[in-house]
Amino acid sequence: MKTSEIRRFTMLLFTIMLFITACSDDNIRPPYLEEEVEPTPETKEFVVYDAMSYKNKPDLTSDMISNIRLIYEAFLLTNEEIDMDKVATQISITKTSNYQAVSTDIEAWYSNKTDEEIKTGLKTVFDAFKKEIPSCTVGNYGIPVSDLNVFRYNRTESEEEIIKLWKKNSERRLSAGEVSDVLYPSLYIMTPDIDQWLKDLKTTVEYIKERFPDKKIIGYIWPQYYNLKNNPDYMKFIPAEKWDKILEGCYTYLDGAVIWSNGKGEDGETDVAWNDTKVQAMYSATKTFIERHKANIKLDKPEGGGDDGGSEPTEFHVYGSLNFQNTPSNLLSYGIQPISVISEASVSEVEKQGSVYPPVIDKIKNLATDATHPVCISISTWHADRSTDNSAMMSRFQTVYDTFKDNNPKVTIGYRGVGPTSLTSLRVTNYTQSDFQRNDSWQRYAVEPMRGIREYADVLYPEVTIINDDLETWKQDCSAVLEEAKWNNPNKKIFACIMTNYFNKTGTIPEGYEAFADAYKPIKEATWLNALEYLYRRCDGIVIIGNCQKNDPIEYSENLGIMKATKTFYENHKNVIDKTLPEEEKPATGNLITNGGFEDKIEPSSIDPVVHTNKLVRPLRLSGFFDTTAQKTFPTADGSVTVPDNVWFHRCNNNSWFWFTYIDDISTAYAGGGTPISHSGNKSVVIYTAANADAAKYSSHANNLEHLQGVAQRLSLDNSKKYKLQFFCYRPDLVWGTTNVAANINHAEKIVVGIVSSTGANVNTDYTYEKVITLEKTEGWKEYNITFDLPDIIQKNPGKSFEKCAIFFNIVPEIDSAQKTLKTLVNLDDITLTETK
Repeated sequence: MKTSEIRRFTMLLFTIMLFITACSDDNIRPPYLEEEVEPTPETKEFVVYDAMSYKNKPDLTSDMISNIRLIYEAFLLTNEEIDMDKVATQISITKTSNYQAVSTDIEAWYSNKTDEEIKTGLKTVFDAFKKEIPSCTVGNYGIPVSDLNVFRYNRTESEEEIIKLWKKNSERRLSAGEVSDVLYPSLYIMTPDIDQWLKDLKTTVEYIKERFPDKKIIGYIWPQYYNLKNNPDYMKFIPAEKWDKILEGCYTYLDGAVIWSNGKGEDGETDVAWNDTKVQAMYSATKTFIERHKANIKLDKPEGGGDDGGSEPTEFHVYGSLNFQNTPSNLLSYGIQPISVISEASVSEVEKQGSVYPPVIDKIKNLATDATHPVCISISTWHADRSTDNSAMMSRFQTVYDTFKDNNPKVTIGYRGVGPTSLTSLRVTNYTQSDFQRNDSWQRYAVEPMRGIREYADVLYPEVTIINDDLETWKQDCSAVLEEAKWNNPNKKIFACIMTNYFNKTGTIPEGYEAFADAYKPIKEATWLNALEYLYRRCDGIVIIGNCQKNDPIEYSENLGIMKATKTFYENHKNVIDKTLPEEEKPATGNLITNGGFEDKIEPSSIDPVVHTNKLVRPLRLSGFFDTTAQKTFPTADGSVTVPDNVWFHRCNNNSWFWFTYIDDISTAYAGGGTPISHSGNKSVVIYTAANADAAKYSSHANNLEHLQGVAQRLSLDNSKKYKLQFFCYRPDLVWGTTNVAANINHAEKIVVGIVSSTGANVNTDYTYEKVITLEKTEGWKEYNITFDLPDIIQKNPGKSFEKCAIFFNIVPEIDSAQKTLKTLVNLDDITLTETK
């Protein structure tokens, strides 16, 4: 073979070998120009934290921006020294709010303490946090060096001298890095010179790593130029392209960044909203940066993923005290069982002592004796001295609890907002505060001083008020409230109090804090169902409390969104909820009271004399419970009219027009003024004492006014059984009459409810067994329950029988200083009497 042929063969063979090699390993084939080269995955993790205070900023975790608990020195120090009470408060908030990353911000020490003092002080604070929250990471803003870019501003020294001076300026801070879990240097930018800032960033990180090579560095950055007054770029927003370079610089050199802002605009004073175009330009650039590095952006959250709600509960209680007009007395088809939610005022003195209306022991006793359902007292002043005289507050609640339990050890008692009170509602009442300020004041003034009250409650009733449809914010607050309720609470059940209507601002308020359009309207179906499902896995039950406004009553309907949602919720968890329903709370059957809703016409009855120019149905009057012949006057009865058993009658032996019983009918327009009411259906019964009856008119009962007048019904019962009497009572603030509002004030304080045996009874027999009920002063239908234990009553009243008896409801007239009656009025509706165990 010729030399030239050998050379050609060798070249061909080499070309074939290259082709085979290329085909055998695609990984080493260079890409075509139009192909996109897949970047090599990086191994670093980078965290972006949110510490921005722009108004109405939402939670940003869905955009992979982590939460951080930033705590300013005012909330940790008093007179620039550690205040361990304040520290404990911040630890508690951090713990209940489920934060992982913590950054304190104690800067005062940088100018007035030595390096060792700073280190020791911060260690004390950090150790306290780590003891209570071992998994958290803690550091202090500005440790371990000062801000180089800010430091160099307007300096004329050489670069070498500036760096030397900066290091000297940072000496006080350096050693504190030894006790920090993470280092939080300030990296704010002073001027638009981004290249200089990047150089300063590199210098800062290199210097820190010389001293702390193994510690994570998370730098504080600010989307605005530094707020030095003589800075021409003072507080201007950094353009998006420069902000992107700042983020990329942080990504190159750091382990993360805290995006901070004081929430102010370029004048340094005006609040800036989250939806401001400059803020959104910054945030858009931030999201683009995160998307660019999404494979390595980490969301910093507590171990275990935070509040996941836990597992399916084995039982769940649903209680209800709704105040929609004409709410049915029985809501068991919704899984709702009754609870007695009563106002503090109904069991307190009428005169305030200091800042508190003291509880009345006799009223607490009566409350306990009458209670058949759990009792939840809505407190308003009993805790007012929690910060000024905590021991007095504690003693007050202990007295209430001990008195109640001494008289009724079986029924549970607790207090709405104990513990704790609502956090979300403070977004309405304290709307000018930042989240940090709001949480701090809530913890210091509402939570910590009231923790001791929980000892004097059988059940805890924390409040989880809904103010709008922003359930993500609500869930954040709700989680903190329920975590606080679990604080040092190994066994007490937690029933969250949730109101039926949005609690929010109405009327004219400062610009920027607009009122909520649906304030005090029933909560929307989707919002309500979402909230109930959230609570289902996080507490032992709920208490649904009506908060309809007096001047805007809302009619009950099963088509209300919250009722439909509650029904859905019940069906979703029926097997679990049904376990909590007591046997005696199942729908009552066999009501022994006839016409307990007053919907059927009362026969016999009268429409004379008129009531304030209105011809209203009036039960006829009997002097004694077991008389049968009606009196001819007040109301008018023609001839000898007999009132049979199982018919309502007006019991009063004084034939004066001052004592009324009549039927309210909401389907009838009243010519004489006033608005009729009913609890369900169209009708209810009214017991009314008119004003200005002098002593001569009530002389027969001068010392016994509680038995002067009322409404009653005769019936037959079994002496060997117990019976439960349930009814609804409404005490309006005003009694209809003259145009003089002051003259129409309702002075009703009490009603008396009881049973009378016919054995040995005469016209003057007032009762065999009775209960005095102190009326709540807040308008709205209130449910009451009384048990007639006939064997026990007979044992205490030998010879009595209830085979023929009467059930009665009396109003107690109130007398003025001239010994004349004041206007007193109550409505009664939906009266039932059933056998009970």
